[in-house]
Amino acid sequence: MAGIYLYQNRSLPMDEVHISPEDRGYYFGDGVYEVFRVYNGRLYEAEAHFERFKRSAAEVRIPLSADTGFLLHQLIELTAANRLTEGTVYLQITRGAAPRSHPFPRREPSR
Repeated sequence: MAGIYLYQNRSLPMDEVHISPEDRGYYFGDGVYEVFRVYNGRLYEAEAHFERFKRSAAEVRIPLSADTGFLLHQLIELTAANRLTEGTVYLQITRGAAPRSHPFPRREPSR
């Protein structure tokens, strides 16, 4: 879907978003996501969704690279940039790119 995407804490057009084929989310599903509903151009229950997102990331030991206040601000800007009045915003974080190996990488992989 065309539009503006939040990728590595930056807003980009879809054709500038590139995911590494070594991203653990791509080949292992090693990540977490949260879906935010948008009504009247506003994120519904954003704080509750961010709490669940943080809890999910902590459960699979993925450190968040940004605080939720920053992410909330980014999602609000993303919603406005896409002129989304009714719909959903999907937020996903993965462990990042790392050589293919089943155990979690010992070091923090690139994002």
